[in-house]
Amino acid sequence: MSMDKPKKDSASIGTATKKKRSTPSRRVFPFMKLPAEIRLKIFGLCLVSEDLMSLYETYGSLMSKRTGQLKPELGNLSKANRRRRLKTYHRNPVKYYRNGPLNEMAVQILQLNHQIYNEALPVLYNQPLEFYTTEALDLFFACTNTAMPPMLRNITIRRTHLSQDTPQQLSYNQAYLRFDKLSLAVNIQKFSINQLIVSDYDFIDEQSTAKGAELFIEVAQHWLAMIRNREKGETNWKKVVHVESFLCCERYCICRLSPVCPVPPREPVDFMATLEKHLAVRGL
Repeated sequence: MSMDKPKKDSASIGTATKKKRSTPSRRVFPFMKLPAEIRLKIFGLCLVSEDLMSLYETYGSLMSKRTGQLKPELGNLSKANRRRRLKTYHRNPVKYYRNGPLNEMAVQILQLNHQIYNEALPVLYNQPLEFYTTEALDLFFACTNTAMPPMLRNITIRRTHLSQDTPQQLSYNQAYLRFDKLSLAVNIQKFSINQLIVSDYDFIDEQSTAKGAELFIEVAQHWLAMIRNREKGETNWKKVVHVESFLCCERYCICRLSPVCPVPPREPVDFMATLEKHLAVRGL
């Protein structure tokens, strides 16, 4: 005789209860709980230096004086290959920081998360930037994304050249002044040149100064038009452009590789006044 277990009434059978999944606790980075104004002040303390943030290149290589990083043995490469191989490094020209605010600390802060990157990057690049040559400026733009140039406010080039060569000839020489990539910095408020050197002249006089002003206008006219027509920021080019010294040198002078130009002006020359006169004649 089979001993069957009595069947339970369906009403007495309880339904299986499903455990609700607990939502994972989202830990907010404590720094992000601070007000935005305080976060920006902290970024300013960490990323802004009293000394100029300088980016520079040496002949055939780029080097950081604070980290000792150097790209040697590049002299036998073409300039196109060197531009692909080289990087531009930050340098503090006054104090030697091995772990300074513009070196490892800047990278570590910007890599924390996307929000910190978006908030801190304008703080880093709103401060004045100094480029040793035009080539260093071109390398800097080549290594950055499109969102960075509009953040630039103050740019200084320590040395650049003007020449009567055609644009096709100048395209192979990175030492000459060009404004095509600088036009990406649409919010720039100050553009300074410490040494503006015009080639093909042995000394500075009224003729060479006038020729230098014409060459400057020729390469900068579209950029000056951008400054004049922009909706935000300073539109008066005289408050944006600053040329500290105007020098002359021979066509193939070694001063292009030397830190000191051997041909100082015989008498003080007001290059900015000459430039303003020629711009007025052209209606710019």
